[in-house]
Amino acid sequence: MAEEQQAQDQTTDAPVTDVPAEGAAPVLGDAAPNATDAPAETPAEGNAPPEIPANPLPFEPKLPEGITLDPELGAKFLEFVKAKNLTHEEAQALVDLNIQQQAKQAEQYQATQREWIEQSRTDKEFGGEKFSENLAVANKALSAFGTPQIKDLLKSTGFGNHPEVIRMFVKIGNAVADDKLIVRSTDAPGPSDPVSLYPKSNMKK
Repeated sequence: MAEEQQAQDQTTDAPVTDVPAEGAAPVLGDAAPNATDAPAETPAEGNAPPEIPANPLPFEPKLPEGITLDPELGAKFLEFVKAKNLTHEEAQALVDLNIQQQAKQAEQYQATQREWIEQSRTDKEFGGEKFSENLAVANKALSAFGTPQIKDLLKSTGFGNHPEVIRMFVKIGNAVADDKLIVRSTDAPGPSDPVSLYPKSNMKK
């Protein structure tokens, strides 16, 4: 009996790990790892995992209707996509940002054009009630003295709507209309020396 009591006492007196109270920190600072958390086996030498292939090309960006991609810039962009190994989603995001930037610039351009036109229509010198009349004078001067290149430039840049540009051509048109100089015909060239100009003078050849 003494031996059985001794064995029983040894069993109940064995040290155990205290179970932490709910919300308390684990005894060993962490919970026991799950079976699925076992570290991955290190691949043997010569059996390295395959490299992830580069993003497949060609990438065809989705563009809004009416917008085309410049061939030269498009080729450079594809080179960038390939070099950075971008996904199609990442590349399309860059395209979308660029389109948004161009749209914003176009809005700013249109706003500037509207502002210039309004300034021209209300200009104190050539605007107001005589705006249409003065604009016709400016266009006549541009047609008389402007080259096709300057006309295309004024149209493509929108500077043809700038009040200072219109003012300049209005002044040119008015100056030409007010010019009273008589232009001598080149068909009958006149004398060029003083004696011929003044035949009754005492000057001699």
